[in-house]
Amino acid sequence: MYAGTTVFEFPVVASVLFDDAGRVRGERAVTDPRQHVSRDRIEFWELGNFLRQRFGEDGWQCKDLPPEEGESPAGSTFLKNHCEKVAGGLHLVLEQRYFEKKGQHFVDPQSGKPQPDAFESATRFEMYDAA
Repeated sequence: MYAGTTVFEFPVVASVLFDDAGRVRGERAVTDPRQHVSRDRIEFWELGNFLRQRFGEDGWQCKDLPPEEGESPAGSTFLKNHCEKVAGGLHLVLEQRYFEKKGQHFVDPQSGKPQPDAFESATRFEMYDAA
């Protein structure tokens, strides 16, 4: 009840986007790693799947982005994509991330201890007026 702002039970930071005239032109939701109430952070990239279904699976133009220096799979998964779609007068932008960033390792190379939070897991969604 007091978990904060959520989308499909994923904690998010929500924003409303205004143009120069002060009119609402879009919305943005980015998963919020500070909250762990309704979902585990490891699942945050999965919000993109719910959003893709919400706006229809067809018509998305997606590209997988290559790893930057030092980025590597989290376990056996590397997910870094950018998708866009125009539908119903809306321009939709969806990005999903699930990987280890530079310097992150599941097992600390110095101590040998597990680092269970050493990964990036996120969804970023933007919805604009297509006009």
